[in-house]
Amino acid sequence: MGLAARLYSEDHQGKFPFDLTECVPTFIEASAFENLRFDSREKSNQPSRPKFDWLYFGAFFEERNPPPLLIASPQTFVAGATRKRIIVLGDLSASIVLEEKYQELLRKTIEAMRQRRGETKTE
Repeated sequence: MGLAARLYSEDHQGKFPFDLTECVPTFIEASAFENLRFDSREKSNQPSRPKFDWLYFGAFFEERNPPPLLIASPQTFVAGATRKRIIVLGDLSASIVLEEKYQELLRKTIEAMRQRRGETKTE
């Protein structure tokens, strides 16, 4: 999905899509996009639950100045005794991180959004 957003930006003056669905069907096939949606089941033997869209932070950013956090799973999952998320960074690297790391990246991304709008940090 990160690569699709980057390919989209290359065809749109370096701007990321407002929403990931704009990548369908040119950069992601519709059936593949549906399969890429986040499955909320924590165990494969659980009854099927709805799928959720990924959290996407690329709107209003450009390829030359991407957000720190581009895409994240909408929910945490438990691995061992820790809560984790799947993320894609603005440089398109992807990993599974602890929830605390995600929260740190989310704060940086929100700050980058504020800076783009000309706001100052208020806490």
